[in-house]
Amino acid sequence: MEAQKRDTITMMASIGQLIGIIIAIGTIILYAGAKSEGLAQVTSQVLELGKIVTDLTKTTVVGSIKTEMLEERLRDLSDRLKTLEQKQK
Repeated sequence: MEAQKRDTITMMASIGQLIGIIIAIGTIILYAGAKSEGLAQVTSQVLELGKIVTDLTKTTVVGSIKTEMLEERLRDLSDRLKTLEQKQK
């Protein structure tokens, strides 16, 4: 279940990255006829957008992994508490 959740989050992040790249390509196409200075500026902005999307994807994946690790630790602590309670009975 958790692996599926992580895969879903990773897939959503990948789709977000793909959308960002498509937007970037669309932006380049729209401004292809502009002056070279304008095109250079847009290209720079598109590259920055690509970096932002990549960082967002990495952050999303890391966040899902950390959430999974936290849930695992909480389950472990819960199991340990249950074991301790059973020993007390």
